Amino acid sequence: ENCVDNKIIMYRETPIHLGNKKPQDINKFLEKFIERIDELQGNGLSIKNQHFSPCIESFVCDRPDRAFLKCIKGHGGYFACERCCLRGERVENRVIYPVADNHKMRTDESFRQQENADHHIGVTPLLEINPRIDMISYFILDFMHLVCLGGVRKMLGYWLNGNKLKPA
Repeated sequence: ENCVDNKIIMYRETPIHLGNKKPQDINKFLEKFIERIDELQGNGLSIKNQHFSPCIESFVCDRPDRAFLKCIKGHGGYFACERCCLRGERVENRVIYPVADNHKMRTDESFRQQENADHHIGVTPLLEINPRIDMISYFILDFMHLVCLGGVRKMLGYWLNGNKLKPA
C-alpha cells in the first residue's frame, strides 16, 4: 500500500534524538514525536497549495536504539532476536542463535500481544501510532549497522590488534 497520494515519493531521514546518553523515559521521549506523526498522517501537510500525505515506511537505527525504541531485550539477551523466537545460547561469553529449521518467526501481531514475554522489557509507545506500523518489518536491519559497523569493525580489530575494538 502506497501512503503517498501525489505519486511523489520522498524519503527523509529524521533524527528524533541527539545527545550523549539515552533518554530515561521512553514514553516522554516519544510523546511529541507520536503526536506529530499522528497529526501528519491523519491530516497531511500542505505546502504551496499542494497536499502531501506523509507516512512512516521504516525506522533505521543501530541495535541498541532499536531495542530502546521497541522496549525489547538488548543484543546480549537470550530472546533478543528481532526476527525469530529462538532462545539464544551462551558460547564463549556471548549469545549466539543456532541454525534451526523449525523456528517460529516474529510477527507484528505476536509482538503486539507480547507472545514471547522474555523478548520484551516493557510496552513501546510506538504501538500508539495511527495508522499502525509493523513492529517487525518497519525496523530494518541495514547493511551499514550490521556489517560495516558490526562484523567488519570486529574483524579489523582482530586482524590489526589481535583484540576486538570498542563499539563505535
